[in-house]
Amino acid sequence: MNINKLYIKIIILSFIFFGLNNNSQAQKSDSNRIDFKNSESSSSEDYINFYQKYISDLRGNSCPMFPSCSNYTLDIIKAKGVIAGLIEGSDRLLRCGHEHEIYPITFQEKGFKLIDLPGGIQNRDLIFETEKPYYTFNSFYNDSSLNLIATLINEGLYSEALIEIAKKKSLNKDISLELVSFEMLCLNAMKRYEKVILNYDQLSPDGKKYISIIKQLYKSHYKLGNYNEIIKLKPILESNNSEDFRVKQLNNLTFVSYLRIDSFDEAKKYILDKGLNYKEKELIETTVSQLQNIKKKSPTFSKISSAIIPGMGYIYNGHVMTGISALIINSLLGYATYSSFKSGNNGIGILTGILNLGFYFGNIQGSGKSAIRENQYNKEVIIKMFENQTIINN
Repeated sequence: MNINKLYIKIIILSFIFFGLNNNSQAQKSDSNRIDFKNSESSSSEDYINFYQKYISDLRGNSCPMFPSCSNYTLDIIKAKGVIAGLIEGSDRLLRCGHEHEIYPITFQEKGFKLIDLPGGIQNRDLIFETEKPYYTFNSFYNDSSLNLIATLINEGLYSEALIEIAKKKSLNKDISLELVSFEMLCLNAMKRYEKVILNYDQLSPDGKKYISIIKQLYKSHYKLGNYNEIIKLKPILESNNSEDFRVKQLNNLTFVSYLRIDSFDEAKKYILDKGLNYKEKELIETTVSQLQNIKKKSPTFSKISSAIIPGMGYIYNGHVMTGISALIINSLLGYATYSSFKSGNNGIGILTGILNLGFYFGNIQGSGKSAIRENQYNKEVIIKMFENQTIINN
């Protein structure tokens, strides 16, 4: 553990509270003109901006997280105020660069980063994924324009395919359902999932039952995390030929949707009557059993552990480096506070004491969240193993 790096992690929080202290003085001098809540946030933002411009280079200006710890803290301050920014920003600084496997990856201007958005927000558009390309067939159509569009899709030229589709739609009032499915496929490939769902809602009853169109609708809902909406589509899926490989694929996707909302018994009941072979049934039984037997970490126990000994909750959850960071930083700040007051340097003692409280409460709150992240990660590993062994991703 590099102590110098831990000291640098503390700097950003120091700047927040230098700004807060300055604003407290301003508030006393002219309470009629200054909005304290807004002014403290504004000043804290100024100090973080100063850190980003002049001090961030001390760390090589290469925070491994996205957004960076300073931007993360700044977003929390804007949304919730300085106190929340101190606590949640402290937790982020403790976690920075540790336990890489539990965070999804994004590719940004400065390379690959670990995604950790304020408030636990999910944004699938940021995630760097090595997905199989979206494709179709280009040899089964009597219409040469359909073959052209299919060829463009197979070449990964989705924007160009959409242009050809728009041309064909402008010339014909009666649009084939296959053309509609091509359009939805291109929109999915370009991550315009909401547009796919909107287009589906505007289709005729026959169009809503067309299996190629249903497949694209399923993919959109799945990418958006609309698992309950996928489950609601079961009656439409069951109206199609059960031997069609696309129907089997979507059955698997429905099964996984049950798993993602923790309806394990319903998942097993749904999928085991779909005419599966022995190996498929064995895989399903194993997947459900593994998910049901995950030893979940307790957020409450994590918080209590970290309240007693800073960092212990993180360590309990398997996030050892974060736990060690929490213990060292809280110890250093605690010692700095004690030494400052003992030597009569009360100003620094107050500052380090405030920072110590921020990291202490941040470590308690963060350890509870780390239990949730660990449970979700373990669940995701099992589900991904199932997806990789089935036709779900084709």
